[in-house]
Amino acid sequence: MPASGTYGQVSCNDDIPSHQVALVIGNSNYDHSSLRTPINDAIDMAEALRGQGFRVILGTNLTRSEMKKAIDKFTHHLSINKGVGLVYFSGLAVQVRGGNYLLPINNAQIKSEIDVRHHAIEVDRILEEMRETDNELNIIILDTAVSEEHYERMNHNLAPMSPPENTITIIAFSTSSPSKSASMAHGSYRNGLYTKHLLRAIRKGERIEDVFRHVSNAVEHESDDQQQPWFHSALRKQFYFGQREPSDFGCQYGFPHKTRPYEEQDSYTALTFKQKFSSHRDSLPDNRTPPTSEQKTSSDEKPKQYEHALDYYTQLLAIHHRNGNLKGEADVIASFGNIYQDSGKYVLALKHYQEAVAIRHRINDQHGEAIDNINIGNLYINLGQYQRALDYYQQALKFVREFKDQQHESVALNNIGFVYSKIGQFRIALKYYRQSLMIARQLKDSKDEGNTLLNIGQVYHYLTHYNWALDYYRRALAIAKKIKKIKSRENEGEALLQMGLTYNALKQYDRALTFLHDSLEIFQELEMSDFLWRTQRGIGTVQAKRKWFVHAIVAYEQAIDNLEKLRAGLEETEHKLSFMQDKRFVYDELIALLQSLHPNHPNKHYDRKALEIFERKQGRVFLEEMGQSGARLFTGLPQKITQQEQAVAQQWVKTLTDLGQLRAQPFEQQDRVRIGLLAQQLATLEKAQAALETRIQTEYPKYYALKYPQPATLTTLQNQVLQVGEMMLVYGVMEENTVLWVIGKHQFQMLTLPLGEEEIKQQVDEFRTAVLEKHKELIEKAGQRGFTKKELVEEFESTAKETLPKVIKTSHRLYQHLLPVAARQLLGDAKLVYVIPTGPLYGLAFEALVTTPVKDEETPYYLIQDYAIAYLSSASLLKTLRDAQTRRKAPQPLLAFADSIYPACATPRIQTRSANTDNFISLRTRAYQKLMGGCFKRLPKTADEVTAIAKLLNAPVDKALKLREDATRETVINTNLDEYRYIVFATHAVLPHETNGVTQSALVLTHQRPDENAYLTMADVFGLKLNADFVTLSACNTGRGEQIKGEGIRGLTRAFMYAGTPAVSVTLWQVESQSAKSLSTGTFKHIQRQRQNLADALRQTKLAMLSGKGQVYEYHPYFWAPFVIWGDGTGK
Repeated sequence: MPASGTYGQVSCNDDIPSHQVALVIGNSNYDHSSLRTPINDAIDMAEALRGQGFRVILGTNLTRSEMKKAIDKFTHHLSINKGVGLVYFSGLAVQVRGGNYLLPINNAQIKSEIDVRHHAIEVDRILEEMRETDNELNIIILDTAVSEEHYERMNHNLAPMSPPENTITIIAFSTSSPSKSASMAHGSYRNGLYTKHLLRAIRKGERIEDVFRHVSNAVEHESDDQQQPWFHSALRKQFYFGQREPSDFGCQYGFPHKTRPYEEQDSYTALTFKQKFSSHRDSLPDNRTPPTSEQKTSSDEKPKQYEHALDYYTQLLAIHHRNGNLKGEADVIASFGNIYQDSGKYVLALKHYQEAVAIRHRINDQHGEAIDNINIGNLYINLGQYQRALDYYQQALKFVREFKDQQHESVALNNIGFVYSKIGQFRIALKYYRQSLMIARQLKDSKDEGNTLLNIGQVYHYLTHYNWALDYYRRALAIAKKIKKIKSRENEGEALLQMGLTYNALKQYDRALTFLHDSLEIFQELEMSDFLWRTQRGIGTVQAKRKWFVHAIVAYEQAIDNLEKLRAGLEETEHKLSFMQDKRFVYDELIALLQSLHPNHPNKHYDRKALEIFERKQGRVFLEEMGQSGARLFTGLPQKITQQEQAVAQQWVKTLTDLGQLRAQPFEQQDRVRIGLLAQQLATLEKAQAALETRIQTEYPKYYALKYPQPATLTTLQNQVLQVGEMMLVYGVMEENTVLWVIGKHQFQMLTLPLGEEEIKQQVDEFRTAVLEKHKELIEKAGQRGFTKKELVEEFESTAKETLPKVIKTSHRLYQHLLPVAARQLLGDAKLVYVIPTGPLYGLAFEALVTTPVKDEETPYYLIQDYAIAYLSSASLLKTLRDAQTRRKAPQPLLAFADSIYPACATPRIQTRSANTDNFISLRTRAYQKLMGGCFKRLPKTADEVTAIAKLLNAPVDKALKLREDATRETVINTNLDEYRYIVFATHAVLPHETNGVTQSALVLTHQRPDENAYLTMADVFGLKLNADFVTLSACNTGRGEQIKGEGIRGLTRAFMYAGTPAVSVTLWQVESQSAKSLSTGTFKHIQRQRQNLADALRQTKLAMLSGKGQVYEYHPYFWAPFVIWGDGTGK
């Protein structure tokens, strides 16, 4: 076995060009003086350096903050490009206590040495930042002077400087005494004396040390020795200005190497199509998957088509099985995993990898297990789970080094680097690439070398060094064409894809399309869906730029179809969510294109297509979960079919479990015949499941449509879902703008709102701050002082009056932006409005939007006063909810949990007076919990709340109410919940990580000891079986949770709807108990007595609070706005 790779070894790499980056600053217009030449010096120096191959960052007349930004930009480029870094400064400088400082133009505030250190730029700091980039050579050139009039008490002589340790550095001063510099006052010349001669010498392309010697001699001669330049050199070998080849003047340390970066960004959108497709981000290289690490029995050495490879490996597996060759069996199973991963069948791939690892673990094959771990890491890369991938790579790296397996060491290092590239740490990524390339070349492994060259090219593409990127792609393509194997054919396709994207960035669209179509042919031949969608998306972007819009739309739709084929093969929710996170930009790009085309082509229905594309990406996982939930309660399916479904599912689970147990036994105890039979049985069950699904789709289409829901089209929404008087506001919040679709049974319009995600977030945050901040402060104040009931009411009333003007201002601004005039006109006489929010809008209570300008002392008019409002995660969800209405009705009216008991607080942090205790502790807020040191106090008034609801519903109190000792997590889990029509929780709630290590949103139920499990978590709720018309969560922040792009909030709302209810009442912020009682009891009163639907019932309750029928302070949105309904608002 070859020796392991070297680390910390001095080596010269000629793989990365010696990039030359220069920062050039010229400051003339100072507060106290004006210098004539520095701007000319800087401009001319920048031009000269560009002529010598430098990439130049030029700044003139910069303030301190501008200088710092320029330095940061310079060191950022330097850290990526390595090579040569040069800083040139022309302007004023001083020395303070041995440190040299460059002065910005805003120098009026610099009056002392202390001021210098705070308001100037230290040269040593620049040198240190350059050192940290680990580049090859640093050059500092200072052509400085000083104004003696304003700095007479400071040292005018620059201090001699030594470069930081372990660096190759040249430092040059125009003079060691700036006060004697003739540079800034040199006759009528364009440039200062020093810079004039420096420009001449640089353009000659001389050796750098000779440049500074010649310049020094010329300056001293022309100034009659009045100006004496100084320079220090620590070069080991030579550097010439104009040098374009890789440098040989200093060697670098070799670093670990890496895989391929995904360069696409999340939620990539733009204000208009023109802006989008001309933006820098559109020119990024496409996402790429890291290379799989094949076993010796790789598909590269076997038949080229995947079908043939599967047949081959099936036969080989049987041979190993008969011979009892467990290691050979594991190798073949892992090769199955490689084939399935390459074809995008990630679930099957993962199962095979895990099976191979289990076998290797039994026979102590650590080397084989390490290679399997690389493959599993690659799979998690494809699923977008980068940390998990990194864990597998690092574990694999440890073992392959122990076994001195350089080939897989190179692969592991490459893939580790890929993760760093994905998270934007390109400097680290390039170091890993270099080490991987070094090993590949030592081993003469052309395939891995070509793969790494592709990766390096993508980094340079991302950094907009397109010509360098093309150079790497061409080298990788040449290598791939020489190797006649599937994996190299894949690399050939990738190289063509990346070259196409690079030519697209260079606006060479014909060449781009040629390469992309060549790439497409390869990936179609290899049936690689993961690369097909990337290539088709690339074609779409190029066709759009060429204004071949029909072709562009077709290409984008093909890309999305292939994406959804890949997604459809995933089983676990977490895999589906992570897989889509860095791919939603494809949908957004197509929406932006359709959005741009619609105004000029209104009859082509691009607005409809844009909505349908949005629905294909929005809330899909939740939609599918709700379909599964609804199917469970579907009453129109014959019992025989239901039993068949259940039987197949149970047999699948049992067979898979039995097979795993048999394979986990020691080799000598394994029943090989039984294992073979179970494997055949699994295949038979798969076919039976597919046949049953086909039959159900044909004979019971309603059930099939419910269980396997598809995104709804506009026609479906208008003809089958929406009722008269119902409207939808669908918000597609993107990076640069927001698309609003207004949908009614007979109305439809797409509008563009000029606010992007960040602006909306800022405005929503300002609104929430206006509503909440002072009330939080009041709660803290009450906790510190204690209030009587009367005092508490007075404080609430005072706070409401104080904060309302700001609430009105921030709310009305949001209304104007989110509901433009055209949208208001379309809403018209609607009764119920469904809001489909995305992004920051999940935290906004639309009911509280103020619809008209308000003058002093006027009463605001809110959106809730015109419409009942309910919320959905997607428009398609309403169809799924209503398709499930054929479920049976629950016989019992109510089940409620309230007045939970908690352990006593060890160290109470509040002061109370006897008259106020019950009132204050009834504040169901996070702020209150914080005051109590993280413990929970009883909420005795919640018992009154649920008792009132029970009376309204004529529910037997003894059976319907679970209070105090009965309000436990065990009671919830062990109760037959699908017998109850309405379910209410009136208790404390927590968000993830708020308390006691709880990592999910949860309700806090009765417990006597702190170590008891009293948290009914989101995961617990997903496991419940409900059949409720409506669930009320009367606790704080039950509508919040983890926000996932494209899916919405994963929290208690989603969990309870999945468990079995079409509607949930939740809160968007902390609630005060009297208001919570008013809202929950009022809603049930209107449901029961006035026979109103859920949304109307909640609206009427809020209107009563606004009109002053409750507490005097409840007109403020803090008290009535947080309760909202998610789901179907028409239930009763």
